[in-house]
Amino acid sequence: MIRYKNNSHWISSPLQDGLFILSPPFIILCLVFSFSSYFSTHEDVSPWVWFVVVLGVDVSHVYSTLFRTYFEPETFQKHKTTLTLIPIVVWLLSMMLYSLGSIYFWRTLAYLAVFHFIRQQYGFMRIYTAKENKPTWFKQIETYLIYAITGIPILIWHFSADRTFVWFVKNDFLIQSFNGAIIFLHIALFSIVISYILLELYFVLK
Repeated sequence: MIRYKNNSHWISSPLQDGLFILSPPFIILCLVFSFSSYFSTHEDVSPWVWFVVVLGVDVSHVYSTLFRTYFEPETFQKHKTTLTLIPIVVWLLSMMLYSLGSIYFWRTLAYLAVFHFIRQQYGFMRIYTAKENKPTWFKQIETYLIYAITGIPILIWHFSADRTFVWFVKNDFLIQSFNGAIIFLHIALFSIVISYILLELYFVLK
């Protein structure tokens, strides 16, 4: 459960939330734009870079859940069956997928990871808007908006056959060329962002 400090909307403080939660995506975007020539021509990274950046930074929040589940006796006893079966079932399903071909395993993992990241943004939105006194209809619109804003760029990836994009392994995403859809999706994304900004301004100024 999230506990807000000083009855504010911030999880910790504006500085800490800004540095460790809100700023990383913008820092990454700045790096991508600054070194666009490198990222557009390189598909692979050093295993050590992958180990530090992915396992050490990006996936570290996953490891922390161990302390709230398996390493917390009361919680583990309460959900013992579920917490025991899930790793076994996932391992068996992974083995089955890999036996059909490694691409099926990595492709399934890639799409599950994308779904996880979309849900993660939805979760952050709900945390930061939990104390806002807004009508139910607007909260529902926020839900649609966050899924559209995170989902549309992924569709653009899928319709950009000329773009170098690898998540886990080459061809893990089902990429097809569809330039007409890309133009429409860009217009839709821009319209949705503008609509969201106008709705937020409405509640701020009224």
